[in-house]
Amino acid sequence: MEVCYNCFREKQTPGPCPHCGYDEAQDRDRYPLALNHGAILDGRYIVGRVLGQGGFGITYTAYDDKEKGLVAIKEYFPTDFVGRTQNTGMVCLYSGDRRKNFEYGKELFLEEARTMASFMNDGRIVRVHRFFEEKNTAYFTMELVDGDSLDRYTRKKGGRLSPEEADRLLIPLVQALDGVHAKGIVHRDIAPDNILVRKDGTAVLIDFGAARYSTEEKSRSLDVVVKHGFAPKEQYSRHGKQGPFTDIYALAATWYFAVTGEIPPDSIERIEEDSLVMPSAKGIKVNRKIEAVYRKALSVEASDRYQNMREFYTALKKAEEKPAAATSAIPRKALIGILIGLLAAVLILAAVLVVTSLGNQGSSQGSSISVSTTTPVPTTSPTSTPTPTPTPTPARKPTPTPTPTPTPTPTPSPEDLEKDIATLDKTSRKGDGTQTAEETPEPTPTPEPEESDPPEIKKDGAISGGGGDYYDGGSGGGSSGGMG
Repeated sequence: MEVCYNCFREKQTPGPCPHCGYDEAQDRDRYPLALNHGAILDGRYIVGRVLGQGGFGITYTAYDDKEKGLVAIKEYFPTDFVGRTQNTGMVCLYSGDRRKNFEYGKELFLEEARTMASFMNDGRIVRVHRFFEEKNTAYFTMELVDGDSLDRYTRKKGGRLSPEEADRLLIPLVQALDGVHAKGIVHRDIAPDNILVRKDGTAVLIDFGAARYSTEEKSRSLDVVVKHGFAPKEQYSRHGKQGPFTDIYALAATWYFAVTGEIPPDSIERIEEDSLVMPSAKGIKVNRKIEAVYRKALSVEASDRYQNMREFYTALKKAEEKPAAATSAIPRKALIGILIGLLAAVLILAAVLVVTSLGNQGSSQGSSISVSTTTPVPTTSPTSTPTPTPTPTPARKPTPTPTPTPTPTPTPSPEDLEKDIATLDKTSRKGDGTQTAEETPEPTPTPEPEESDPPEIKKDGAISGGGGDYYDGGSGGGSSGGMG
């Protein structure tokens, strides 16, 4: 029974896997220095297909027989300094300086594993599970990401991504690298083939192999790590000063590739004449503020770039902010509420003005109401009965308005009361024409009487023959003199 060394499922015959299509014969031709399929590492890992090979190591698919699952295994294998015995898979070391460089690099390779293991809970950096030494070299196991490299992912999307999708994938890596740099590690090999896109659409950074050579100040030939188009100019020199700004350039170059589908010009070629053409100049619709941030990150001189990932991240997030439009300074609902409030205020003011106006009119009408009282003319015939005073008809009632406070009626003196009683007594003997208090409305200025015979004037000053007596000064709101 055969086993596929990609998916590790059984197959009936040699050749391409019926489950995943992998053909192991092609793998042997492409990676002649790799470990043989089926090799056992650390007593538990069965080595499978090669996932990738660089200048410092080879990465394999493997099956963890203890945990019963797939993992990725990275082997420290700097091709310039070592060889391999095919039968056993043992790494053959060269002598002299190359051996020293190999040993030094192996120490830092294991340090890389320890560093990556410290980011176990950060989903943006590939998780490292274990590390160990075997076959004269070192290994570490890590999660096997189910997805494609950003390079392949971009090709599947038609050759380039929208600027928005590129930002969604790469900006989280800016935050992740800020934590890596805080531990004194610079990746130094950021490129589309070292970023994987998971099936859920999130990106994860892999392969910190080149990072180990930036942790010390020693001079060594392994310092030169260059990926054309993505490496800044300081990486072309063995003694070039490198730091977080080195990764910033590479990440910005990766963004450029994702958005344009083109590898940017080599940084070393841009020193004399900068031939970099930004996406907007190529007709690609992009946020100009965000593009300006990436343009600064792609500066040839390290001093012209952002100096750390936090500064880079802050600039990107600020560029993403959309300025508030002047017409939308006040929310629509709030504006409607303000307009309703203003309208209500106008209506209330109008109502107050109408009520005030009606009140003024009512006061004016009330002051002009008068009671028409006709004084009967006495006859000379002793047998005639005086005509009774007609009952005064009140004027039309005005529209109800606040009633003005009436002028207080002067209190009559005892002498006046005695005169009134005497007058009423005389009047009652002449006829029943006395006007009662209930029938007498509030007096108003009496209109001029029609010409008639002058009334009889008594010695006590009372006017005989009238329906009621008025006190001196009683006009304008005084009460009738009848007793209730």
